[in-house]
This record gives sequence, structure tokens and C-alpha cells, in this order.
Amino acid sequence: MIYDVIVVSDLHLGTKNSKAKELTELLKELKFTKIILLGDIFQDLNFDRLSKNHWKFLSYIRSISDEK
Repeated sequence: MIYDVIVVSDLHLGTKNSKAKELTELLKELKFTKIILLGDIFQDLNFDRLSKNHWKFLSYIRSISDEK
């Protein structure tokens, strides 16, 4: 099954409670044409708090982004 749109919100990258690893794994399993990042993606702008899994999520999102 191919989903037209996946909506993700309240990821709160930069916190211990973020489910970035689980979300990255899920997104890699799903087929979809668009993803909407709907807010509260980051806890704050202190990127020193981002873990390895948070950076992996951001890298994955970048890798699937359309350059258009």
C-alpha cells in the first residue's frame, strides 16, 4: 500500500523522550508520496542536545526530500 500523505508532529528532537529512531524505522518501511512535519519537531534550538538517532532522522528526511 502506498500512502498519499504521512503527517508527523510533536517529535521533540533534543529530548530523551523523542521517538526519532522508531519513526525513522517506520518511515523506511512505509511507502508514501508526501510527508508533512507539522510542528514541535525540535524541543528548542540547542542542537547540542540532539542525539545520534535525532541526527539520523534528520539525515533520512533530507535524503528523501525532493530538491524542487
